[in-house]
Amino acid sequence: IRARDVFGAPSMIVGEASLSDTGFAFGNATQNLLTTTADWNLSLTGFGAGYFTPTDIGANGTGPWGTQSGISNNARRLWSGQTGGEHYFSVPIYAAVPEPATALAMLAGAGALVLRRRRA
Repeated sequence: IRARDVFGAPSMIVGEASLSDTGFAFGNATQNLLTTTADWNLSLTGFGAGYFTPTDIGANGTGPWGTQSGISNNARRLWSGQTGGEHYFSVPIYAAVPEPATALAMLAGAGALVLRRRRA
């Protein structure tokens, strides 16, 4: 997420995200993700460079900001502690890898196709 604020630094994020395509998963190996310091990185220079762990300042509902509706109370408020400029909050998304049993079945099926071609 590229964040910028014309009135000051975009220093905090709280939220939850989900993926609708089962072919992909977040870095936590699920299709649902809350803002946590374990899953999110922060950069002040752009995507893919200069990452550091944001500061956890409490759960959704903490502090003077109140509870953000539509966001789980387990989502954490992530704070950069930096002033000025743009902030880049990032989380990896990977192509889903089939579970071992499915992968093995796919390999066995491919091997059977090779054997059939040789016999013909």
